[in-house]
Amino acid sequence: MLAATLKLTLSERASRMVVPDLQALIPSSDISIFINHLAADHSTTVECSRSTEVCSLLAATLMTWLRLCAAKGLQLWSNGDALDAKALDTQRLYGLLMAADTHLVMDFNQ
Repeated sequence: MLAATLKLTLSERASRMVVPDLQALIPSSDISIFINHLAADHSTTVECSRSTEVCSLLAATLMTWLRLCAAKGLQLWSNGDALDAKALDTQRLYGLLMAADTHLVMDFNQ
């Protein structure tokens, strides 16, 4: 586990889209990816260092996918509360990523 990390949980469908971008953009020393193949939902947990550079890249990546797939049901939750993808901006998302107690979940509603 990385020191001063933030946690992002992705559904299997969201993981297939987002994880390749995160691996391409964020240095491997700043990210850990755990895919739980034993769980029924095959969820993925991403832990990243909470640095300004990593959070900036993560915010840009997540906002891009939210904008591209919001109409298809891609959603983001912060500490159990659904975030309005249409009203969410990159600066607010960046602030959530930098907060010490934030756990984000990205999933498709079905």
